[in-house]
Amino acid sequence: MSQKIFTAAMEEIFNKLDLEKQGINIDGEWLTDLRFADDVALTTTSVKIHKGKTKFMTNFETNEPIVVETDEIEKVESYKYLGQTVKLEDNTREEVLIRIKAG
Repeated sequence: MSQKIFTAAMEEIFNKLDLEKQGINIDGEWLTDLRFADDVALTTTSVKIHKGKTKFMTNFETNEPIVVETDEIEKVESYKYLGQTVKLEDNTREEVLIRIKAG
């Protein structure tokens, strides 16, 4: 029931937003947002990044930082996505131990 209430509330919020001619124009259609479960991404033609929440990971060696305007984006070796640690190297053992400990 709570998922349906959440979805209905989010739909009501998006219906009240003035998003006409906002976002990115793709073949005449305006893409204003992407929604999946409880994640929402609003699209824009200008760069707006929350420095505290934005990190990057790469599979090639670089010492060059990524800079947006005057802020440097932090490089990480791993991150959590939907409760699972994502790394470039195999971390199956580590993930199994985390789940055993959580259980």
